[in-house]
Amino acid sequence: ASPGVASPEHPSPRQQHTVQPAPQQPQPAPPQQAQPPVAPGPASDLMDLGAPRAEPTPPSPPVALDRERLRAEREAWEKQQVLDAAAREAERVRKEAELKAQKVVVGNRLEPEITAWAKMSD
Repeated sequence: ASPGVASPEHPSPRQQHTVQPAPQQPQPAPPQQAQPPVAPGPASDLMDLGAPRAEPTPPSPPVALDRERLRAEREAWEKQQVLDAAAREAERVRKEAELKAQKVVVGNRLEPEITAWAKMSD
């Protein structure tokens, strides 16, 4: 063999450091589990004639609406809505008046300082 040429007896440095993949072994198949028998359920198909069919239940009678009770409930709900809106508005007006009063107090406290500053000579 000539120098610099790799042979099977003397592999080149590049061939020495290559990683050979490990041979793959066949994976064992998972064990087969026996499926339990499925009990027949209610017929979900109209063509399934093997299962007995249940007797249909008669429809329930229509519910009679009590107009007076419904009207009273609606009026009570509307009245409550109006009372809630009035309470929210009263609270808003109260907070607004309180804020204005606080601004007046602060303005009265700052007025002498601002007046003194404005009258200072340059």
